Amino acid sequence: MKVSFDFLSEPIALSENRINTLCIEDSALFRNIISSFYRAETDEANIVFSKNYEPFKAKGNICFIYDYLNLSYSASTIKKLYESIEKYCVNEIANETQKVRTDIISFMELIVNAYDFDFEYSFDVGMSDIFKMVGLKPNISDDSLLSALLDYILITDKYIKTKCFVLSNLHIFFNDEEINRLYSDLLSNHIVILVIENKKSFSKNEMENLYIYDKDLCEIVEK
Repeated sequence: MKVSFDFLSEPIALSENRINTLCIEDSALFRNIISSFYRAETDEANIVFSKNYEPFKAKGNICFIYDYLNLSYSASTIKKLYESIEKYCVNEIANETQKVRTDIISFMELIVNAYDFDFEYSFDVGMSDIFKMVGLKPNISDDSLLSALLDYILITDKYIKTKCFVLSNLHIFFNDEEINRLYSDLLSNHIVILVIENKKSFSKNEMENLYIYDKDLCEIVEK
């Protein structure tokens, strides 16, 4: 898998075995690139992701993470998670699941019978409806920002099968030791990562390929 930027002479080869970090030191260009990922309109910035020489859309395939203090699962992730839990309910705890549905219908009947006019409601109670009602979702309000980020990436990857995660200014939020732990866990779980930074203000990690596009519009590659 590769990603090409029109200001780089060659595409960046994305891999499960290495972390790729791109430093864009020109602020206007950096802002434009980050904005394109944020709006999921990478085509407008001439950012092209491809696999086996076939381009693919970033939307739905690339997960962009920029706000590490406010991580929130997408509706698609929650939907897939609910489908997985519902399958577990039907196959593994079928009796308990049926009892919950029966109890809900009985509860609704108590309400209906208490009034002197007719009601209508659905008898087809899906487990996903119950999950939505109680706001069931993975807890990412961890005391450790690093653990929360790792859980977020692993859960998203499990249920959405994301092709690549793009992280903005990761080195601003985490120190070298934390970055090392994060990279190690991500690589061991075969997660493809592209980090985009505005400044080269950190030491290159041994698990990292570093691409720098400096203010003089020169390319520097460190592998």
